[in-house]
Amino acid sequence: MLPLPLLLALGVGGFFALVWRSETAAPVDLDMNLSRNFTLRELVRSNTATVRGIDNTPSLEAVRALELLARRTLQPLRDAIGAPLTVSSGYRSPELNAAVGGAAKSQHMKGQAADVTAAGLSSLELLQVVQAAGIPYDQAITYDDLPHLHLSYTESPRGQVLRRVGGEYQEID
Repeated sequence: MLPLPLLLALGVGGFFALVWRSETAAPVDLDMNLSRNFTLRELVRSNTATVRGIDNTPSLEAVRALELLARRTLQPLRDAIGAPLTVSSGYRSPELNAAVGGAAKSQHMKGQAADVTAAGLSSLELLQVVQAAGIPYDQAITYDDLPHLHLSYTESPRGQVLRRVGGEYQEID
């Protein structure tokens, strides 16, 4: 059987996306809950992809990684602060990642990372909550020129903390 083509770019108003599953594509509900408060749509939405017509459809493997990220890191953080998180960037296709100037090996392309903000809290304050609550993460990155906290999750989280200052990354203990 020949693989079915990907038919829909996410964020263009459809309710379903097609992702590769072995040799066939299977519909995935973009409104599916990855955790109690995070949907797949929220973690794949991209204004840049919509405006530029970039297909930001995640693979099944990326959807699974997004679910782990949501359940193990994002949801516990939301619960700890008792308020919603805003995801400014979650999954990025390689084309989208290039379009936004993402790192060549960005965990966003694997569905392992999201950039988040919370009303009234700085990225450093969010990081302090993550650490105080013992929330697992692979990488946490704060930026001198951006308001969000980058959080990633893998099955073997490193707990690495970085700060980007002037385009250079510094590891923080």
